[in-house]
Amino acid sequence: MTDKHRETDWSAWNNWCDSRIDARRSFDRAVLVELIAELKAMIQDQDEKLNRQAENIRSLELKLVELVGANDVRSAEDHETSVRLAEHQIAIAELRRLANAEQAKVIDLPDAVQRPGLN
Repeated sequence: MTDKHRETDWSAWNNWCDSRIDARRSFDRAVLVELIAELKAMIQDQDEKLNRQAENIRSLELKLVELVGANDVRSAEDHETSVRLAEHQIAIAELRRLANAEQAKVIDLPDAVQRPGLN
């Protein structure tokens, strides 16, 4: 071969390019590992928050069940009280009716009770 047609030796260039590519891959890999670690920590934090919220929800559900039960008891008591109140109001109305009827009657006084000299 002659000097004019001699092929260029690219091995140094290829080695330099390979080293740059390897350096970039190493950097990208390190950044990716760091980002994945941060995301994993964020996911774990969110998971812990969700677990705490789930515990709070369970606690609130238990309290709600207790309150519903207490409300049902209270409603039954209120209904019972309302029925008794209605019965008492009916009795009071009847007693008032009887009292008014008695007051409306004319009371006849016997003659002996009348005063002498008023005739």
